[in-house]
Amino acid sequence: PIPGMTDAPESLYFKTVYNYAQIYPNFRPAHEMIYREDQFAVAGFGGDLSIGEDNRDLVLQYSRTWVEFALRRLEYFPGDKVLLFHSPPVCRLDQSEGDHLGGLLINEIIERVSPKLVVCGRARTGQGVVRLGTAAVVNPGPLYEGHYALVEYPSLDVKFKNLKNLGNS
Repeated sequence: PIPGMTDAPESLYFKTVYNYAQIYPNFRPAHEMIYREDQFAVAGFGGDLSIGEDNRDLVLQYSRTWVEFALRRLEYFPGDKVLLFHSPPVCRLDQSEGDHLGGLLINEIIERVSPKLVVCGRARTGQGVVRLGTAAVVNPGPLYEGHYALVEYPSLDVKFKNLKNLGNS
């Protein structure tokens, strides 16, 4: 998982996810991490990536310098890459009740790293999938409303689902 902007303070987020990882061996925090799986690398960054200053106590906001430092090794990984972000890139998936929440820094990272898949959130009404360069960018919609997406790998076929309909499948 990756944290949202309101999952502050950052120290509590890290303590919580590391405790979960002790209980559930397949649980992996992706925030500021890079994991190499069999066929691809997975990396993520939570919080708001569109401002100039860091804040890790009241809300989670990260500067360009910190994000680029944390993800700098990713562009050297061989094979496919999967990126997870709380914030969406600037595109039609960045809409939330009339506002555009996309961050140009995320677009720049997508262009530089050339991932195969990017999964983002935050933009409540931006559910969907778009192509940005080589990447399929997926916003599953808000989980608190039951929305999620299943992405087939390596075809990247996306199916949008809702937890409220699980019994009707």
